[in-house]
Amino acid sequence: MAVKNFKGSKTYILSKIKSFKAHERGSVLLEVHPSRPYVLSSLVPVNGSSRNVPMHVIKLWDWESGWDCVQTFNMEDCARQLKFSPKDQDTFVTISQQKDVKVWDIDSRKCKSTLPVTDEVSCFDFFTQGGKQYLIIVHRNEFKSTIWDYDTGTLVETLKEKNISTACSHPELPVLITGSKDGRVSLWSSSTFNLVGVLNCYLGKVITVSGVKGTERIVIEHEHGIAVVGIGHMLESERPDGSEGEASLGIDKDT
Repeated sequence: MAVKNFKGSKTYILSKIKSFKAHERGSVLLEVHPSRPYVLSSLVPVNGSSRNVPMHVIKLWDWESGWDCVQTFNMEDCARQLKFSPKDQDTFVTISQQKDVKVWDIDSRKCKSTLPVTDEVSCFDFFTQGGKQYLIIVHRNEFKSTIWDYDTGTLVETLKEKNISTACSHPELPVLITGSKDGRVSLWSSSTFNLVGVLNCYLGKVITVSGVKGTERIVIEHEHGIAVVGIGHMLESERPDGSEGEASLGIDKDT
């Protein structure tokens, strides 16, 4: 793992601070703590390189202590995604190549709890509603998205949408975003979980989607291109009686 420093305004100068081996082989997945000097790292195997590894280790690094490894966490399989909780920042969540969604505490090597999902998970994100923290989870084989209570580990809702390939929560707006294999992007109320808007950029399957902090925009990675779309006006279609409202937006891929 290489730690580098960026300096400059228009022209950036890159200088190496430290370089060290984080894991034995394969690519490395990283997650930076939002407020403390910590970085999580996990091995991402290539071409089945994890088959002969009996235990997979997530490592917690402290950059204020010279990048010492201050904690390790043992998993039975490699992590596909790991992310610190934005509300309880002493905990983080991992998903693996198996059907595991695990909650961890940075002060313990052992898993704190496991969500009882029944299908392999491809991605997840956190969101907060009414002072409570939730997870939106995308199921890899069933192509659906579910909502889970983070504190109790219970299933709250299944979104009424098929062929979902990715999902996220917008950092500024009370909306959940799902992308589908057919190119459709759906917007959902994070309080009622009703559909409030739909858009299609006609760029093929949605690979991933992310909300842009400080704006009402989302960035969508499609199979055949990337789109940046403002969605604030589409949330006006959310109806107070909880019924579904839908708006559509088409973007010509040649513009």
